[in-house]
Amino acid sequence: MMEWSGIPMTLVSGNIFSIEVPEGATMVIFTQGDWRTQTANIQLAGPNKIYEDNTWKDYTG
Repeated sequence: MMEWSGIPMTLVSGNIFSIEVPEGATMVIFTQGDWRTQTANIQLAGPNKIYEDNTWKDYTG
């Protein structure tokens, strides 16, 4: 089994999680804990965003 190389996310509340993306990163992949559910490479859209319904939106929470 291959070792996971990702960064764990932090629960904010409900089903909202946060992560600090390393400086210079341009893409992100979201993976659920079981490795069977994973997004494709998603281009980052800037700070303070939430990825919801396959699109980035401003996060004001």
